[in-house]
Amino acid sequence: STDMDGGSVLILDRGNVELVIPTGWLVLPQPAGSIKVTDPGDDASLEISYITVPGLAAPPPVREFLEQVLADTPDARERGAVQDDIRGPSHFAWCTYPFESMDTERDRRRHAFGRLLLASRGLFTALLTCYWWEDDDGWARPAVERACTTLSLGDGRRLESPAEHWSLRARD
Repeated sequence: STDMDGGSVLILDRGNVELVIPTGWLVLPQPAGSIKVTDPGDDASLEISYITVPGLAAPPPVREFLEQVLADTPDARERGAVQDDIRGPSHFAWCTYPFESMDTERDRRRHAFGRLLLASRGLFTALLTCYWWEDDDGWARPAVERACTTLSLGDGRRLESPAEHWSLRARD
């Protein structure tokens, strides 16, 4: 990663998945193969996983898929509407929702927010899950928004080294 306008570019699988995360956040590989990113106080986090799907000519209908998954959740009435976007060849769908969770540091239940984002380019499908406490919404939501809006999926051409990444090339 490299510092980029107050954030660091997180590059996965030699450029096939990338996004901007806040500078200073911790990047923790998980045993199941995903990557967890958390602020130093562990008050907000995001986790990204992705799969390569060879043979798909076009991205699957991510909005419909996410709506179907969320329809089966117990708190489906509480969640916000699924939103979607197309950026170049990639399709995105996401939903932000409130929930309550146990804060083990404070030993009490607290209000929190979650966001699920599903992205696909046909070759790659990524899932980004984000969580933050309600009282951290002022700084955590913008960090999550930036990560989500900067998420991009590659075209299958792998970078030979990090020096080939656009953020590290010399600017003319």
